[in-house]
Amino acid sequence: MSQVNTTPRDADLEKENEIYEKHTYEFNPLKREKQYDTTPSGSLLVTFLKSFKIGADLTSMSAPIQFDSGWSALEMQGDSMRPSDPLMEFFREGDAAKRMLHILNHVSRAMSGFIGFRLEGTKPYNPILGEQNFAKWDMDDGSICELVAEQVSHHPPISAYRIENKKNNYVSEGAFGQSITFKGNSVDLKNEGFRRLTHVNPVTNVLEEYIFTGPAASCRGLFVGNLKFGVSGKFKVWCKETETYGEASFNSSAVKMKVKQKKSPKSKKFDNKIYRGTGDLLNSVTVKNLITQEEEEIYNLTTNRIYEKRPMLLSTMKPNTSRRVWHNVTYAILNKDTTMAQAEKHYVEERQRALRKERAEKKETWTPELFKKMDTKAPNNEKIYYLINDKGLNYFKMDQVDDIDDNDLD
Repeated sequence: MSQVNTTPRDADLEKENEIYEKHTYEFNPLKREKQYDTTPSGSLLVTFLKSFKIGADLTSMSAPIQFDSGWSALEMQGDSMRPSDPLMEFFREGDAAKRMLHILNHVSRAMSGFIGFRLEGTKPYNPILGEQNFAKWDMDDGSICELVAEQVSHHPPISAYRIENKKNNYVSEGAFGQSITFKGNSVDLKNEGFRRLTHVNPVTNVLEEYIFTGPAASCRGLFVGNLKFGVSGKFKVWCKETETYGEASFNSSAVKMKVKQKKSPKSKKFDNKIYRGTGDLLNSVTVKNLITQEEEEIYNLTTNRIYEKRPMLLSTMKPNTSRRVWHNVTYAILNKDTTMAQAEKHYVEERQRALRKERAEKKETWTPELFKKMDTKAPNNEKIYYLINDKGLNYFKMDQVDDIDDNDLD
């Protein structure tokens, strides 16, 4: 295995790796109290936000370093999709309605990570064009969930990803763009694009495809009221093969779930209600089977585990991997050196502007390394449609994350 050559700017890679492992920013509200403290003054927050007009798009804004979280949005998105106990239940379940319920449960567990953030030290870095993220999670059944992701567009920002679990015949993939809108006393973050998962039902042995849309994250009470983050809108998912529909409606931490099916193949609507549930993402959710009238707790923040990512050595990562791109900035943030962090962030951003200018002068068109843009609209009729290419698929043939170096994907 060859290592990435380090430069003087990379001298603290392994030291920073130690800090990353101690870095307590978790996409998990159970560990949120350990998040490191970088608190800007109230005047800085007010001055920064008041510089925007209501309705302004904040997607590509460069915020003061005091608001940065110490990780890239590309890595944050990957962590938000990490596997959970409900996903393992989905792998084993054969009943169509229960499978849909497990998907809603899995997504709800992920959404809990958006609740309760402080504004300070929570904004992820805007990923650079071509930035990549890799991850692996070891599951209880001996299988491995693997992630490969790439920032395939910078203006507008679009991230593409693929997650595989070969042993369980599971794939989750898609691409989505983000929009962040300032609304005066609140900020809304929405994702638009194509996302789906496919899985072979362990009982019927049929390949099932689930197409879904995601909810939005929001921050309320910027100037008036209590400042808090939450989730809003609906997560909707359809499965054509089983003619089943699932929905989770979010309002801050409150959630309502429902699962419906078609009474017959000729039905135009999902008119057979199977499950209905209510609860709180920071506590528990109870669902009722509308056919048997039985109730059960299917979600519990404490007991519904999310899996920990396999540790990776920074020195073996590709130079355009999220942590390698931003490691100097993060190292400074975690050492509370805001002056150095701002300078390092400026260096990354200016380097990208220079590369963009160079491509324009040479009349070169940048193309993603691991994904390809599809010429047609996505199955859900979205215009944002990227799928992994052959080069990206090579990643899933590797045995170790640490096996990746500059030549592995050539």
